[in-house]
Amino acid sequence: MRIQLLTPFWYWIILAIAFAVGEVFTAGFFLLWFGIGATIAAAVSLTFPQFWVQIATFLLTSFVFVIFSRQIVSKTYRKPPKQIRVEDIIGKEAVVIKDIGMEEMGKIKVGSDIWRAISKDGKSIGKGEMVKILKVEGTKVVVEKMEKKEGKEMKEK
Repeated sequence: MRIQLLTPFWYWIILAIAFAVGEVFTAGFFLLWFGIGATIAAAVSLTFPQFWVQIATFLLTSFVFVIFSRQIVSKTYRKPPKQIRVEDIIGKEAVVIKDIGMEEMGKIKVGSDIWRAISKDGKSIGKGEMVKILKVEGTKVVVEKMEKKEGKEMKEK
């Protein structure tokens, strides 16, 4: 007499759990749908012992969930790209959020935007210091350090 420890139902449940655990470590709700597909295939395995029916159920339900969830998510969370005119930031003041080194690119924050930045004269500018944006070169800006005067007034160095 042969005792079968794991029926197809339990294999599908183990696979569903594996997909659920995998989903925890990834982003995007992709593996979740395969976990649901495996759970549905487990339920189908109780009624239909044919393995091809279980596989077809798993593949069909998983891919249907993936396709429809992607359409819903893309419609719900799609934001138009932010339009920015580079001419609008030239001459503005910004704060350094990552040190700008002699030959290293740093980062500045102007308004709510973050830009990569280099120093006009190659001098280091520390985090928290104020700079003036002189020009835009591709995806980075060229800045110069501003010196504090009395109070909160700033003057170009």
